[in-house]
Amino acid sequence: MHSKTYRTKYLEFLKIDFPKIPFTENVEIFEKLADLGQKLIDLHLTKINSLPQELEKLGIFNKNSENLYIKNVDFCENKIFINENAFFENVSQEIWDFKIGNHQVLQNWLKSRKDIELQLVDIQYFTNLIKILAFTISLMKIIEKQTKDWV
Repeated sequence: MHSKTYRTKYLEFLKIDFPKIPFTENVEIFEKLADLGQKLIDLHLTKINSLPQELEKLGIFNKNSENLYIKNVDFCENKIFINENAFFENVSQEIWDFKIGNHQVLQNWLKSRKDIELQLVDIQYFTNLIKILAFTISLMKIIEKQTKDWV
């Protein structure tokens, strides 16, 4: 269900009923997909112990003052601004635009906390959320390659 081809093909069906689950007869592909699915489950439940090293540079928090209140959420030049002086950097447009259902994940998380001062735990959580979305996107691309010809 994390394949772009699948989501496009079954879009109308997904809106009204339980999803149809296509299965491959190729055991090797099935096992790869099962492994990727388990990684996604663990990732989305934040049960994954370590993320790929290349994700460490994503979502670095940068502040030019002690003001950590979320005022105006804005995305510009791979940075997510929470106010005039504080932002998370190294966030691609693809990560910023990522949606679950109709909800843009990062934007909704920040806007639901408007006028609230971020604490260290919030900053760490949001940084991890950026990395989780980046890893989800990379896994979805692998799933797409494995399924696009038979879904």
